[in-house]
Amino acid sequence: MMTVRPSADSTWRASATPIEIVFTAQEILVGNADYPTEAIGETTRAFRQLGLGYANLGALLMALGLPYDSDEGRSVAAALTSLMTGYAYRTSARIADRMGAFEGYEHNREPMLGVLEMHREAAELLDSAVPSGVG
Repeated sequence: MMTVRPSADSTWRASATPIEIVFTAQEILVGNADYPTEAIGETTRAFRQLGLGYANLGALLMALGLPYDSDEGRSVAAALTSLMTGYAYRTSARIADRMGAFEGYEHNREPMLGVLEMHREAAELLDSAVPSGVG
C-alpha cells in the first residue's frame, strides 16, 4: 500500500516513484519475455501495451476512513487512477525520448494521440465541474 501521509499532496507525489519503477520494469520485461505464440510476441513487442494497476485499494480507503462504495472513495480511486495513468504516460515519453518510440508508434500514432486529447478535454472540464469555493 502506498504510504498515507498527513498531507494528501505529499502522498500523491510519493506515489510517482513506484509507478515509474514498475512501468520501467515492464518496459524492460516486455522485450525479453516469452509469449504463447510468435504472433502475440511480435504484436506485444511492436506496440508495447503495458498495464498498471493497484492493489489494496480497499486498505487505502480504510486507512483514509472512507467507505469503499462512497462518492469520496470513488473519487480517491479515480484520482489515483488518473495520476497513475499520467505518471505512466510521462515515463513512457521519457523512455521514448531516450530509446526511441516503440516500433508500432507510427501505425498507432493518431489513435493514441486521440485518446490523449480526450484525456485533456476531460481534464479541462474539471475546473467547470468544481463548485466555487472548493479546492
